[in-house]
Amino acid sequence: MRSSIASRPDRIVRVSSRTGREKSSETRAAVFSDLGRSLSAIRTPREAATILVNAADALFDWDACVFDLISPDQKAQPILRMDTLDGQRVEIPSDPKASELSRVSIAALEGPKLILRPAGGAEPKTIRFGDVNRPSASLMFAPIRRDKKVVGLLSLQSYSLNAFTQDDLQTLQDLADHCGGALDRIRAEEDLRQLNRELEERVKERTAQLEDLNRELEAFSYSVSHDLRAPLRSIRGFSEVLLERHVGQLDAKGQEFLKRICRSSQQMERLIEDLLKLSRVGRTEVTFRPVNLSELANGIVTDLKKTEPQRGIEIRIAQNLQARGDERLLRIALDNLLRNAWKFTSKTPRPRIEFGKAHERDSAFFVRDNGAGFDMVHAGRLFGVFQRLHTTSEFPGNGVGLATTNRIVKRHGGRMWADARVNEGATFYFTLPAAARG
Repeated sequence: MRSSIASRPDRIVRVSSRTGREKSSETRAAVFSDLGRSLSAIRTPREAATILVNAADALFDWDACVFDLISPDQKAQPILRMDTLDGQRVEIPSDPKASELSRVSIAALEGPKLILRPAGGAEPKTIRFGDVNRPSASLMFAPIRRDKKVVGLLSLQSYSLNAFTQDDLQTLQDLADHCGGALDRIRAEEDLRQLNRELEERVKERTAQLEDLNRELEAFSYSVSHDLRAPLRSIRGFSEVLLERHVGQLDAKGQEFLKRICRSSQQMERLIEDLLKLSRVGRTEVTFRPVNLSELANGIVTDLKKTEPQRGIEIRIAQNLQARGDERLLRIALDNLLRNAWKFTSKTPRPRIEFGKAHERDSAFFVRDNGAGFDMVHAGRLFGVFQRLHTTSEFPGNGVGLATTNRIVKRHGGRMWADARVNEGATFYFTLPAAARG
């Protein structure tokens, strides 16, 4: 008695016109036509097994079937095993620990095998499953191959004598050959998914390690910078007192030494303050709210003009540029960019600074100047701490401002880049994705 796997949604439609084991060429053609299309869409070995069993169901009279994956060391991984119990085909749960192949199965890895037991003959040495009270009388084994590599084993069994022929065996092998490429693809995809999972885990672990390291470095930087301020102020203070009260007791060289100490201590104090700002960016919680960047830029430029009122510099600030972000941090970022533009246009005959929004470039904000500029070959160094593209004799600074600005932009989920030409100015772009959220 035969039954179909009616519960399988991907079942191959069976052509019903057939007599005994002799199936029409139309049946075979229909089965193999559907088989190729179905196997091209599978994603798991279980799907492949179901499709092959449905195909076999349209071509043969069988009572039991086995579909196993085979490892390189000839171990079996059961995927689908069915048997006929009480006149109904049912799936037999596989023992995941039962990985040993029978002697017949091992021989079948070398090529298809047909075993037909005579009435009352000895039972072939196969692994019993399902209805263990009666041995199969007719058995077909077909290796599932990809090129010359065996990746699986397909077997059909019948309790009837002489149920299969050599032609049936060849047809079963043809079915198995159609499946080989699909299984190989599935294994490659699974290997790739596993590799991706492992890489993702490694990235997560490394990211967590780097985050811990960054927190430790920021804490160290903050602690060292904070602790350096007091002794540095003492050095500067006593040096200034010596210059003010005891300058007469020093010759010209001694006075020059003291002046250098004062200048160096002032520079060091500015550097420490910038490092503290940089460390605070990573430690401060970002509070998002509407920010008018145009107003921030106008306030910064007003302060810059007070420091050098004699400078005739053209300032263009686009009006009502809105964003969402931390107002205090965005003020620091804009201050660094505008002060840089102010500084690097100091030797330009007709200096110009512009703050606006470039809608054609990821809706990025920008600060542009026509000052000293720089060679884009060195653009990769721009946002590193202590990285400078000009000497301090040309333009003062310590190389922390752009690193701080870049960190602020990243904390807002944005990115930063620059375009420049030597002696033709520079444009610094930055995005604030939170601006799109209202």
